[in-house]
Amino acid sequence: FATSKTTLASNSTYFQSMFSSSWRAWRTSNEEEIFVDYDPAVFEVLLKYMRQGCIPSKSLDEDVILGAEFFGCERLLLAIKCLVYRHQYPRTLDYDSAEVT
Repeated sequence: FATSKTTLASNSTYFQSMFSSSWRAWRTSNEEEIFVDYDPAVFEVLLKYMRQGCIPSKSLDEDVILGAEFFGCERLLLAIKCLVYRHQYPRTLDYDSAEVT
């Protein structure tokens, strides 16, 4: 995947830390490219959220939620918690077509 540091750091405490000045002091390489050793299908969903700020709720599964936890995607996790709460206390909204924002 190709993206910017800004996209990653604005939505992930993991990447905020990675790109911080204190972490850079420990790096042995000045390369701009980083390798993320994570399931590409899961990371694709998370990256889509980081870029667009929303993803279809049907994209959420256990692996995506665990990935959001791992990468510290706090806004996404909060949206997931709200979605779960809404499912527990349903109203008249069609949740199958809803997006997580």
